[in-house]
Order: sequence, then C-alpha cells, then structure tokens
Amino acid sequence: MKKLCLVLVSILMLCVSAIGFAADTGSQIPTSTKISEISKTVWNGAVGKSSKIGVVYLNNAKTTYDDEIDYKVLESIIKQIKPTEHTLVDATNVLNDLQAMGVNDISLAERADIIDSLKNSGLDYAVIVQVDPFVRKERMAMFRYTLEMTSSIPVKVVDVQGNKYLYNGKITEFAKHGTAVGGVSNKSTVMKVLDLVAKDFEQIIARIPK
Repeated sequence: MKKLCLVLVSILMLCVSAIGFAADTGSQIPTSTKISEISKTVWNGAVGKSSKIGVVYLNNAKTTYDDEIDYKVLESIIKQIKPTEHTLVDATNVLNDLQAMGVNDISLAERADIIDSLKNSGLDYAVIVQVDPFVRKERMAMFRYTLEMTSSIPVKVVDVQGNKYLYNGKITEFAKHGTAVGGVSNKSTVMKVLDLVAKDFEQIIARIPK
C-alpha cells in the first residue's frame, strides 16, 4: 500500500510538472530585435568604440519559452561587451550564411567555414553561441519531487582578423529545484541554470582583447 501511494504521488507530481511546462508560451521575437532591445537597456545610449563585436546566436532548445531563454542568454553576453571598449554589431546575417553552407549545428562547424562566413562582415571579433536542448531529469524520494536541468551551450569566440579562436568549447551547468508539495516548472529550473551560465560568459568574453 505504501509503495502504491508513492507511485501515485510520483505520477501526480509528474503530471503537475508537465501541465506547468505546457502552460508556457513563446512569441518568437526575432533575434535582431532582442539584441537591439537588450543593448539599449544595458548600454543606456552609450556609443561604442571602433572595435566591432558581432553576436551570432542560435536557439535549438525547442521549448515553449524560447524567447525568455534568448533574452536571458543574450543579456548575459551583451553585459560583458563594454561600450568603452567595443561596438556591438548584430551579426544575424552570419548565421544565415552558415546555414546556407549547410551548417545547422554551430558546434560541428569548421573554423574555415566560420571564418569564410565572417570575412565580409566587417567584424573584428564574433561571439557564436548555440543553446542546445536542456537535459531534464526527475527524481522522487520520500515524497519530495526534484527536477534537474543540465545545459549544453557550444560557444566559439573568433578573432576574425587574426583567423583564430579565442575560445572554442561548451558551457555545461547543472541546477536542480525541489519541493515537497506540487510540481516544479521546467522554466524556473532552466533559469537557475542560466544564472550559472551568465558567470561563464563573463570569463569567456574577457578573452577578447580590449
């Protein structure tokens, strides 16, 4: 009987979590619009320097709250690009060029393809970021439900003029959210992960010369 109760509670927790996931909606705002909105807020009208940095961003997470993920990740990046040191440039067209070459997974793109897509961009540096699906795990122990999320975010920072990587790796962070009553939303746990990701961007973008 005790085992049956545990199973029923577990099923109830999973259902509540699933309902919370389905309730979230995304409006699919264009990336260029998001970059513009965030930069205006972060920079507050400041005029950047001559060194140009482009942000190339792709979200493959496929959630119903992708817009919120985008704003969170892009804000983490843009906050590290100081107007006293660089000028931020929307490089959405670079992503289109890569996709035209058949590159739909940035993590697998060859450096030569990336440099080729950037050669006519006028950029000095490019920050290329791809958000892959989050790895989701659920655990139930002693009537406590815990949701775990792990990020997978390939990042490449390219010195365009120097034809080299300043960073080429993947941000993997882990966060969990537990409760004794009710479900935990996927979105709230993902946002906890992205708080950790923001700290990684601080270190990665610091590699770009000032």
